[in-house]
Amino acid sequence: VYAIGDAIGGAQLAHLATAQGLAVVRALAGKAPGLRLDVVPACVYTEPEIASVGLTQADCQQRGIEVKVGKALMGANGRTLIAGGQRGFIKVVVSAENGRVLGAQLMCERATDMIDSFTVAIANGMTAKQLMRAVRPHPTFLEAVGEALDALEGRAIHS
Repeated sequence: VYAIGDAIGGAQLAHLATAQGLAVVRALAGKAPGLRLDVVPACVYTEPEIASVGLTQADCQQRGIEVKVGKALMGANGRTLIAGGQRGFIKVVVSAENGRVLGAQLMCERATDMIDSFTVAIANGMTAKQLMRAVRPHPTFLEAVGEALDALEGRAIHS
């Protein structure tokens, strides 16, 4: 017997239920799940939007994981200013030991779109340094992702 979504409890998210359904189909076909069902973004469609994935700084403290935290304030982001956006932030939590991205919390314009960068990083065990290699276009909301990553190293220029 296989079950997915609300029938199994846990987070009640349509995108999680879809992923669980795909994992069941793959299991029935004798294949590995293919998706990381333990790395699922949560999105709240308010103004500003809220999105999160992985562990928070508090989660890490409770688990005894030493972390570094980078934060970018959206008031310094050019695209936010153009859009007339309000206050907001992007916060990234990485392992102090190996630099792997452990979590991210966003409250800003387009947070629900930008959370994917961090979801991909966590699902693939990427480090902040790997994410920092990308050049982000200007002016975009995504520039603040780079700013939060740069803040981990004390190199943020707009926050």
